[in-house]
Amino acid sequence: MLRSLLTLILVLGLALGGALSLTAVAQEKDKDTSKEEGKPTPSTPAEKAVSAVTAAYELVRYGRENNAPEALIAAARVIGTTNLDPLEDKENKAEIDKDYDNRTEAENLIKEALGMKTGKTAAIKGLAASVRSQFKETTRNRIDGSLTITGATLNIRRDRTDTYYANLRPGQQAYINVANTRYPYGDIDLYVYNDRNVLVARDYRANANAAVTFTPPRTAGLRHRIVVRLYAARGTVQYRLFIR
Repeated sequence: MLRSLLTLILVLGLALGGALSLTAVAQEKDKDTSKEEGKPTPSTPAEKAVSAVTAAYELVRYGRENNAPEALIAAARVIGTTNLDPLEDKENKAEIDKDYDNRTEAENLIKEALGMKTGKTAAIKGLAASVRSQFKETTRNRIDGSLTITGATLNIRRDRTDTYYANLRPGQQAYINVANTRYPYGDIDLYVYNDRNVLVARDYRANANAAVTFTPPRTAGLRHRIVVRLYAARGTVQYRLFIR
């Protein structure tokens, strides 16, 4: 049990510590990187929440690829205790899961972890019970200032692009992130345009996730267009979009 707990802490610490630089280690698809944004630097509760949930999805990926149920349970803890407001706009036409619930997703991850064959059944059951007890003790208050789209899908052959609209305050740092949420993972790119249709931020590096941070100038309008594009994949991918 102790070894599993230590592994859980190590994996979670590495993921959360490196969540904001996930795209920095990938090969670039284009040599022109002059307009790429730097690493996001979260400071507000909403920004930290979005960063933590993004890291949790990277933990899920790590756990599945390395048969590490501890990673899935750590991710479930973060996802199940972080409640973000849905991004709702009549112009957003993407196909999304209207019935998404973060606790349900977390519970599904725990069940997946319990089903992994690792020879550590007792320890994993103990970790799962501990996280489930935290769900009962944690209120489901939403974190103000953070928005999310969940359960959206793209297909490499039929539907490679989704477009969203969001109001981003001039003079206030914006943080936008896209994370793959299930197999098969694909290479997703992210582009942001202002109300004058000018590209203001992008992340088109070869990675399953994409993230940008930028500050809209005070002369700009609130309305921004966010384009999520699937560059490469085996078929259909599911992703989650975060905006702060």
